[in-house]
Amino acid sequence: MTAFSDRLFESMLTIDISPPWTGLFMKLASARPAATSLARALVATPIGIVLAAFLCLSASGCINTFSHQDSDEDGLEVVFDITSVSEFIRQTEAGQNVSQFSLGWFIDTLLIDIAARDEELFRYFHRDGLLMSSYLQTTFQSHPEQEIATIDRMAQQGNTTLRLAARHALGALLHIPNTKDSPDVQENDRHLLLEELIALREMQEQAQDENSSR
Repeated sequence: MTAFSDRLFESMLTIDISPPWTGLFMKLASARPAATSLARALVATPIGIVLAAFLCLSASGCINTFSHQDSDEDGLEVVFDITSVSEFIRQTEAGQNVSQFSLGWFIDTLLIDIAARDEELFRYFHRDGLLMSSYLQTTFQSHPEQEIATIDRMAQQGNTTLRLAARHALGALLHIPNTKDSPDVQENDRHLLLEELIALREMQEQAQDENSSR
């Protein structure tokens, strides 16, 4: 988060600005497998209008018309930058729980960048006229396994690298450890999260190679 973002968030304390992906992490410790418990444990988190406006300005999330990037300079280039995901991997390998907010924000921004480079993905994520953050809060939160399976199928039809990056980014959201869970559950979630993050980084590196070879 930038200093500007921090100040903006501080000025919005009277509004419920819980990030929309927060509800994704409210899992019941005793319910397994995770995919089954998710549907019971997820709680939709309201998002303030001001936060939605902030997302529009900061991440171009309100644009509902696909605009192909003519050059890398026009894009966010998050998909080509492995710095953030490498840091999440380092923390997870060290047995630390990553920040739900930090990883959620990163994935939201990453998916926006990926969708800006793939018209079919863009139209899929925004098919209900939703912001990317709203897609994560509603559509993905309601049936995550189905959404991931759909992206998997799309990856088999073309633009495989970017679509698999999106698939593993979504997969990572399912396994962010919750400190309210037992140590064993948290350890298992870190293991599953690490698998998704490593796969995501591999896709990012491959996307970078493919882009540089053009």
